[in-house]
Amino acid sequence: MPGLMDDLYAYNDWANDKVIALCGDLSDAQLDTPREMGFGTLRATLFHILTAEVIWMERWQGVPWRPFPKDPEGMSVDAIADALRDVAQQRRDLMSAEQDSRFSRLVQYQDSKQTPYDHRLSDLLLHVVNHGVHHRAQALNYLKQFDRTVVAGIDYLFYRLAKHAVPQSPEAEASLRAYGLDVSEPCGERCPWDAQWNIRQFQYNDWATGKVLEFAASLTDEQLDRDFAMGP
Repeated sequence: MPGLMDDLYAYNDWANDKVIALCGDLSDAQLDTPREMGFGTLRATLFHILTAEVIWMERWQGVPWRPFPKDPEGMSVDAIADALRDVAQQRRDLMSAEQDSRFSRLVQYQDSKQTPYDHRLSDLLLHVVNHGVHHRAQALNYLKQFDRTVVAGIDYLFYRLAKHAVPQSPEAEASLRAYGLDVSEPCGERCPWDAQWNIRQFQYNDWATGKVLEFAASLTDEQLDRDFAMGP
């Protein structure tokens, strides 16, 4: 049975598809509209989502180091989507092969500055799936400029509604569909509880929230209340 890590990456791929679907008919001018956020443009942000998944996959496979690609060079949305599907399949194959070991293999790799590191594959898998959440939020914010958004959002909860394992009442399903949300037919596969990885996710969440609050504590009220036109 697929485990929690498999489900997190199924969510990652579902959410990537949702964002990409909103970008398909945007013009080059829209994709390359500059903004002071993330990687500067929507195209560059989508490209970074892709290249991060590709580079990490290469590190897990033991591919020799290469510079982290930063310039999308006009890469089309369709080409980015195809490449994301390719790396997702490679990742599924790798995870299937390493499932029995619970991804405990020690991975030796170099970062973009060629600094060497050793990490368990499980930690790196959790890192990459969280990395995607951050940059998809940036991409959605770019898309707001063009009056495009995913109904309700692309939080994990909405993925589970789309792939739910708990049957909903006909009234609840009708309400979800009326709102524009996906509801799986038939009922999706239950994701098994994994205490170890759930605890680690919450530990990371608490650490990261603490870092944000630590930096925010030094800001003035004016800075804290500045409107960045971000959010839902």
